[in-house]
Amino acid sequence: MMTFHSIVVPFDSSAPSKKALNKAIDFCKENPACRLYVISVVVPDTRVFPAADPIVFNAEEYQSLQRQSVEKHKEALESQVRPLIADLPNDIEIDVLSGESPAESIDLFAEGHDSDLIVMGSRGLGSIRGAFGSVSKGVLHRTAIPVLIVK
Repeated sequence: MMTFHSIVVPFDSSAPSKKALNKAIDFCKENPACRLYVISVVVPDTRVFPAADPIVFNAEEYQSLQRQSVEKHKEALESQVRPLIADLPNDIEIDVLSGESPAESIDLFAEGHDSDLIVMGSRGLGSIRGAFGSVSKGVLHRTAIPVLIVK
């Protein structure tokens, strides 16, 4: 079987993303040197200040709210994922990204971490879902890294 040194799993708590994480865990069990990244993408909410005048808009306050949102999502992601990966001896990183395009964020993260595989669910219904179609389809079309879609 093929071994990997760095696997990225986009996770949104949906059943398909849990299956994808389980598949990545299987790969990691075969190679304890493999690094596992479990990530989620938070799309910035432009409705945070719905009545704000763009000229009066407080960018620092908006950035602070965005950081709080990312931290809140990271705590939730950690609590969902840690029990699933508790027995793995591998190096594991759990992170939440903020970006306008989940597919682009996933690809840039995977490239930036020299990943050799992205394992993701066939469709998610959680926070990682894109507004204009499937995130998994977007990642497939965007990245040069092999992508395993788990149904």
